[in-house]
Amino acid sequence: MTSTTGLSQLHYQLPLWTKDWRGAAAGTMVTALCAQVSFHLPFTPVPVTLQVFAVLLSGLLLGSRLGALSQLQYLVLGALGAPVFADFNGGLMHLFGITGGYLLSYPFAAWISGLGKDCNLQRRMAVSLSALALIYLMGCMQLSFFLPHATLPATFIAGAGWFLVWDMVKLCAAVSLSRLFVRQL
Repeated sequence: MTSTTGLSQLHYQLPLWTKDWRGAAAGTMVTALCAQVSFHLPFTPVPVTLQVFAVLLSGLLLGSRLGALSQLQYLVLGALGAPVFADFNGGLMHLFGITGGYLLSYPFAAWISGLGKDCNLQRRMAVSLSALALIYLMGCMQLSFFLPHATLPATFIAGAGWFLVWDMVKLCAAVSLSRLFVRQL
C-alpha cells in the first residue's frame, strides 16, 4: 500500500517540477533571443539590447527562485560557448570582459524583480527599479576596469547614462506584460 501511495505522490509532484523547469527554460530562451536584438552606439562600448527586458520579465513572471535560475542557466550556456550573448557571442571570456558585470548581475536582478511577482503595480515597479539599479551598478563596476582613466561620472554615463530612457521603457514594458500574463492565468 505504501508503494502505491508513493507512486501517486510522485505523479502529482512531477508535473509541478516539470512546469518549474519549463518556466526557467523559457526565461533562458527569451533572454538569449532578446540578447540578439542589439545595436551599438558609437560613444559607448556597451551594446543596446533587450536583455534587461527579459531579465526583469523572467523574475516578474517566474518569481525570485525560478527567475534567478533562468538567468543562471543563460550564463552557463553562454560561458560554455553557446552563442547566446549579444551579437551571437559566447564563451567564458565574455563574463570577464567589458560587459561581464551586466551579465553577471542578471541572476541577482531576476531574483530581485521576482519579489514583485504577486504584488501590485507600485511594488512591481519598485523591485524592477531596484533590479535595474543593480544591473547598472555591477555593469559599471566591471566597465570601470576597462576604462581606467575615466572618471566615475564618465564611467556611469558610458555604462548606464545612455541607456536610462530605453531601459525605463523596457522596465515599464516588462511590468505591464507581467501584469497582463498574471491576469490571464
